Amino acid sequence: MSFPDSYFCTISSGEQIELRSSKRPGVIQSFGTGMVSAIIQGNQIIGQTKQGNTNIYEVVNGYAVLRKTI
Repeated sequence: MSFPDSYFCTISSGEQIELRSSKRPGVIQSFGTGMVSAIIQGNQIIGQTKQGNTNIYEVVNGYAVLRKTI
């Protein structure tokens, strides 16, 4: 399952990834810690941490789940 085209990510002041949609207000889901950037690619969200690690999240039952840290 890929994310709808209307979905995008922002980084909160609390350094979490916020999954949002341009078609509805508010945050769909917040996750991660110490995040500085994030992008949606297909069914994954790729996030960069302050420490320089890359976190790969995948959608499982409608929720982003951490799958790998590089």
